[in-house]
Amino acid sequence: MQWPLSYGKAPVGDAKDFINNMTHEFKTPISTIRISTDVFLKSPEINASPRLTQYANIIQEQNTRLNNQVEKVLQLAKIERDNFKLNLEETDLHGLVTSVLEGMRCRWKNRVARCIVNC
Repeated sequence: MQWPLSYGKAPVGDAKDFINNMTHEFKTPISTIRISTDVFLKSPEINASPRLTQYANIIQEQNTRLNNQVEKVLQLAKIERDNFKLNLEETDLHGLVTSVLEGMRCRWKNRVARCIVNC
């Protein structure tokens, strides 16, 4: 099947450059959010309110997750560009699941949901 020129694929190098540029563009606002959240969490007014502290912690955790996703995209681009050697490492799965559940707790607050984790 032939595609019209206007629907043709971009050269592979252009796609990789685009991915690299876009992920790097995400890094600046992610860093700004991280710094702002750190300052926010050090504020006595915020620490005086458990609710605001919880929300600030959620922002911080979600920002970290977003940063990790951007890093994964950059790593995938590097894998495709270079010969990449995979380094396997152990992961604390219980800690990871616990962290995810804590992040979801706010979303579940007003809903009927239950999650049971047996280790």
